[in-house]
Amino acid sequence: MEVKWFAENLPNATTWGEKLEGATFRVVEIQVRTSAYEQWYRVARLDSIGPAVVAEIPALNDALVGTIRTIR
Repeated sequence: MEVKWFAENLPNATTWGEKLEGATFRVVEIQVRTSAYEQWYRVARLDSIGPAVVAEIPALNDALVGTIRTIR
């Protein structure tokens, strides 16, 4: 099973990037259907950082409704 974790806000995404990759990482923003997002598994405080959701890759591909945009 292949999955992708997502932070729910920019500060937490930045914290994970710094902890996992040091100075070299990229934060992207995606738009997904609310009905799909609400079915993904959610953790209130992943890695003692903050809320995150996880989606299986096929479910993620089906849920995308917009473009993927680089934020950082």
